Amino acid sequence: MNETILRVQMLGELTLTLGEKKISEGQNRSKKMWALLAYLLYHRHRTVTQDELLELLWGSGSGHNPVSAMKTAMHRTRALMDDLSPSLGHQLIIKKGGGYGWNNDYPMELDIDAFEQLCHSGGDSDPSLLEDRLQALQLYRGNFLNRMSSELWVIPPTTYYQNLFIQTSQKILPYLKESAYQDQATEICRNVLVIDPYNESIYRYLIQTKLDQGDQQGAMSLYEDLNHRLSSDFGVMPSEETRALYRKAMQSVDEQYLPPELIQNQLREETGLKGATICDYKFFQLLCHVQCRAMARTQMDAHVALFTLVDHSSKPLTKATRTQVMMQLEERIQNSLRRGDTMARCSASQFVALLPNANYENSCMVCERVIQSYFKAYPQPRVSIQYLVHGLEPYA
Repeated sequence: MNETILRVQMLGELTLTLGEKKISEGQNRSKKMWALLAYLLYHRHRTVTQDELLELLWGSGSGHNPVSAMKTAMHRTRALMDDLSPSLGHQLIIKKGGGYGWNNDYPMELDIDAFEQLCHSGGDSDPSLLEDRLQALQLYRGNFLNRMSSELWVIPPTTYYQNLFIQTSQKILPYLKESAYQDQATEICRNVLVIDPYNESIYRYLIQTKLDQGDQQGAMSLYEDLNHRLSSDFGVMPSEETRALYRKAMQSVDEQYLPPELIQNQLREETGLKGATICDYKFFQLLCHVQCRAMARTQMDAHVALFTLVDHSSKPLTKATRTQVMMQLEERIQNSLRRGDTMARCSASQFVALLPNANYENSCMVCERVIQSYFKAYPQPRVSIQYLVHGLEPYA
């Protein structure tokens, strides 16, 4: 290792390494020193004014003697870098006409520069550059200046490097189909989902990989995870392209011959289960279609009940509170309905229930019972639950 080159890591934890010596912000030193050092490093190609640094470190509260405060902060920051080599702080952070700048004549390697260069090298779809792209993704050890993520100036570069990481990952995945790269491909996908947990294209890649490996159950589990995220947080369903993969997984489960007794065991419900059956909204729609067909033959009534959570507080419910309330409501609906009823979550704040062999009046009574049961178990003055009942029409 060249002991004269300063190596800087800014993706993840800020770390500076010179030869065998290393300093990092995880050493629990002053946050102001690390913020000042990070800002000068990122803006190393220009002079940073003293007023700019004062605003960075203290905002409008720099005290009665801001110049003295700045000198103290700068002295401590330079001293921090002297842990790597004597007088290194003064060599690297230099005074420049009314401000401070970075000495770019000193040999230095930054991971953000290498990451960006490796991501953009050559053409976007050149398979010969696969190793460059993989090396770039390995450099992404976390979000840009992760410990400083709340700083306003950190947000734009964080978003830029996140998007570059995601875009690069998506570009190289088609070239990782060979079995030798499968573990790397899966790891890349998992890392993308940490940053972007709603990325359908990544989910589709993982689902298709499971299907190619013959793991239909794994493919369905991935789809159900995505479906839960989207429905819980946004009240939407995965795209038709993603749902097609889910149907493919369902159709390909147990394609070999199944003994009749195994089929009987698979279709037999567990004993002791109470309340309504909870299912995916897409499957709920299919059940309603089946019910409409049956009604044309049996002349029996069936109704659908829609439960909507309404927030009456001056401050909207937080995501965590809404999630908790919806989980509580789901439990009350399920336990208040019959075993022959079916329910599904259809949006971030709504449930639907299929009530076969129930007229309008009885269906409304069921809804009232659900709401009373909920508020008895979970008093929530900030919310109310509204319901709407409509009858299913038999197919002609």
